[in-house]
Parts: sequence; C-alpha cells; structure tokens
Amino acid sequence: MSHFSQTTVESFHSRLSVLQSLFDKEEFKEFGAYFRSTYLQTSERIDQWAAFVRICRTVVNTNMFLESWHRFVEMFIFTVLYLCVVFRTLKMKYLNRRMNKRLDELIAILFQAVKDIEHQMLIQVHVHMCNYSKFAYPAATDCMLF
Repeated sequence: MSHFSQTTVESFHSRLSVLQSLFDKEEFKEFGAYFRSTYLQTSERIDQWAAFVRICRTVVNTNMFLESWHRFVEMFIFTVLYLCVVFRTLKMKYLNRRMNKRLDELIAILFQAVKDIEHQMLIQVHVHMCNYSKFAYPAATDCMLF
C-alpha cells in the first residue's frame, strides 16, 4: 500500500509529515517545493487526490484494474488465434480441404487429430523434462524418446 492510500485522516497526515520532513533535506528541496506547490497548496487540492476523502472510503487502483483487463483481453485474443490455427490445421491436414458430409468419418478424423495432438504434447513434455533434468542433474544422460 502506498503512503497516500491511507483511509483515515490521521494516518494520512502522519505519513505526510514524514514525507515533508524529507523535503527539508538538501537533496529533496527542489522536489519538495514542486510537491508542495502542486499537491499541497490548499486543502481542496489534497481532497482531489488523497484516498481518505474518496467516496465510500474505497481505494481503487485503476492501474491494476487496467492491467488485469489487458491480460484478459490478451488471453482472449490468444485463445481465438490458437483456435483459428487448430481449425485451419484440422481443415488442411485432416480433412484435405474438402467438405465432409458424413458424421462417422468426421468423428474418426477428430479422434485421429486428438491422438496426434496428444502425441505431440507428450513429445514436448518429454523434451522439456529432459532439458530440465540435464540442467538440474548434469550426470543424467538417460533421456531417450519413448
């Protein structure tokens, strides 16, 4: 929690007095003058940015909200793109670019695709495990594929 997200007047002013005592030091005088003239000039100005005066005493960190929303949108886009690649692979590799009208053939093709994808994932996991074991245990040399 930052120094200025205090929800009580007393805690805010105690933290503010500590900060202002730092502004008296030589290396912070210039910044202190800026901070005082910009953010501490009147009590109305303090009320505009201090958390203890906000409605319902809630502290909303909009940056964290935006970051979580960005991650959500990013994952959604990634998922859509991944599904597009999967469907394109199914259409190109397994259906040979033709329209399939028989449900039993389509189900058989989908089962084969799932087996192939599972096999590729097992290979990737095994390669990852081999790389990790070589890093973690340099003497381990018995990493063979299946």
